[in-house]
Amino acid sequence: IFIAPLAFASLFLAIVQEIMTIKQFNPAPQYAGPSTEDDLESLVRALSDQAKAADQRSTELAGRVALLEGQRDTSPPETDKTTRPALRTNVQPESTRVAFAQRKEESTRNISTRSIQSAEPSNGCLNTIVGVPEDDEEEALADRVLLIERRLENYGDEKGIIDESKYALPESTFSLLITHHPLSVPFGFAVFTIALSITCLCLTLASSISDGTSGNRLGIPAGVDGTVIAAQFLGAIVGVLMEDEIPQGLQLIANGAGHTLLLNGQKAVQKRVVISSIFRLIVGYLFLSSLFINIAQNSDVIQIFYDVLALEFVENIDDTTFAIAKRGFFGRAMLIATNERHDLEISGARGMTRSVMFGSSASVTEAEGRLSSSGLIASNNRVNHIVRVIYFLNATIVLSGLGYTTVTQKNGHYRSNSISVLFDEEIWEQAHVRLPDATIEERLLIYPHFNGIYKEGETYDGYPRYIEQNKNGGQQFGSSVRGAQIRYCREIGSWVFMHPDILTSPDGNKENECSWLWRSPQTQDYDILSTTFGAWEAWTGEVIPLAFVSITDNECSERSDCNYHGYCEDSVCNCDDSHFGDSCEFELPCPSLATEKAHTFGTCEVCIVSFLYTRPAL
Repeated sequence: IFIAPLAFASLFLAIVQEIMTIKQFNPAPQYAGPSTEDDLESLVRALSDQAKAADQRSTELAGRVALLEGQRDTSPPETDKTTRPALRTNVQPESTRVAFAQRKEESTRNISTRSIQSAEPSNGCLNTIVGVPEDDEEEALADRVLLIERRLENYGDEKGIIDESKYALPESTFSLLITHHPLSVPFGFAVFTIALSITCLCLTLASSISDGTSGNRLGIPAGVDGTVIAAQFLGAIVGVLMEDEIPQGLQLIANGAGHTLLLNGQKAVQKRVVISSIFRLIVGYLFLSSLFINIAQNSDVIQIFYDVLALEFVENIDDTTFAIAKRGFFGRAMLIATNERHDLEISGARGMTRSVMFGSSASVTEAEGRLSSSGLIASNNRVNHIVRVIYFLNATIVLSGLGYTTVTQKNGHYRSNSISVLFDEEIWEQAHVRLPDATIEERLLIYPHFNGIYKEGETYDGYPRYIEQNKNGGQQFGSSVRGAQIRYCREIGSWVFMHPDILTSPDGNKENECSWLWRSPQTQDYDILSTTFGAWEAWTGEVIPLAFVSITDNECSERSDCNYHGYCEDSVCNCDDSHFGDSCEFELPCPSLATEKAHTFGTCEVCIVSFLYTRPAL
């Protein structure tokens, strides 16, 4: 009881945290002709060539500087120092290279926007530095080198952004509803597979609901143990995570909110996208409904996970058939339809445009002019917030529903609180009875004397315990009398009938398991009514097999439970004036009797005692 809610909370929080941090996988983009990426690659090649030319020019400048320094030491100063001859040499002393590197680093730190703009060529090539003063030439060269380095560093980020511009239109038959004509073979194939999936899920849901009764519409078991409760919550979490139709449908709806959807940049497909998304949501919610009911109805751990896998297989019929068609098993038309490429462009009034294709996805935000690595669902706008809330609300509803059923099971809402018990005609001639003075005495024990009403008391070992009521008004015995009990015995895995004052051994030292006097077939069911269909065993000093016990529910749910002689109200039969009993099964006794010669006694109503009815011989 305490571990399950804590496990539920921790698992749910972990799931939410993981889902919110997942980044969508984007496969490598396919080449589709000239694009912005090609322009960037061309720019990088040009910048690389410019960088090589800049390195050669730097070497030449360093040689010139060295040569000029040598000339200044041995020659008189020249009249015109604004220019110098364009000499080339590969000589570059170590001291000169260090000095030039220091000047370049200082120029890089002090670079300004003005120098970058003046250094950037208009035709994409480096200008030849001729007739420029030495200091200005070195600064301009350093500025250009720095600009090239910056462009090279940003290229990786820009290339990654372009790679994210392709958003996967899911590879399923739902996508064929968007990309093909309604009279085409792929469109009809998509309709067939979607209808097949919906039909299977509807049949599963209808079968699950039919297992219920008027008092328990969903057929929830009377109770389950802790391992089953843990398996139910884990199965629900696994099922919700495996379900992908609802998030994909919500994502497509969010993508189309406030935008115009164009197929291959030409045809508007807004309505088709919405219709296919609605079908996705129908399949998804049918899956979740069947998942919840089947998990709640199960009391076996393995069966719970079998049901989860079976429902997931039924839901993924569209993905399975799409994958098979992609290999050509359904003909040439389906082979082409499932392998051809389609672009779904999303454009809106806010200047946002992106492409959606079989492959990967991304979104463009106007504020940054960049693509979102997780698609539109990750962006912080009102529609996407609503979509995310709906997605996590689905998981919350399923898990909360399981929590509610667990609590109601513990409170006994799905089991009988009052039962009527009728024992077979079995007698124990030398029963060991403990008297009020604690002495043990042998007495004749007639088991039908314990027939009557048993009501649920406190639980015993996690199972309900039913206590015998008095024979007059069906109320609890007084303090001087202790009633018999029917409870579950884990030692033998059976429901047992016992009495605290009736022993199965003379001295009480060699008692039967749980001191049983009657025991049911082995079961783990929390509902004692399930044992009435099997043969019990009775103890009369020895085990008597094939002893039968009739156990019925005293709580009514419909008029038939009152034998049609009354009506059911608050699980209790209100009988007509002519009948009485817990199920209105008895007629009222005659107020007076009369013989055949005297039919009346005063004004009293008379019940005639007639002879036994016999059928004619012929």
